[in-house]
Amino acid sequence: MSLITQTNNADVFFPRYDLLLKTLLEIGDYQTHAKWQECRQQSTRSFIIRCYNAALVRSDSMKTEKGKYNQFLKAYESIEKYRPALSDETTTFFEEKFGPKLYDVR
Repeated sequence: MSLITQTNNADVFFPRYDLLLKTLLEIGDYQTHAKWQECRQQSTRSFIIRCYNAALVRSDSMKTEKGKYNQFLKAYESIEKYRPALSDETTTFFEEKFGPKLYDVR
């Protein structure tokens, strides 16, 4: 669970969240499973914020605008491949968060 709540790596967050839910079902902890299932989109939203903030910190260390842009692009693309796991509301939040950093530069 700590990986889910602390990582800013999409390739860790999404598979581990699925593994958490699967494991809870296998051990018969239906109450905790229901709690984590209900919290999935909020957890995903928090994950998106962590990714954005990490990209912001990395971009601050870049000297060129292209380098800054690429930090946000990498973070965006890492989450983009998991778009089917996002609700419509979370997808909108994701686009609103990263959109200004990606589309205003082009």
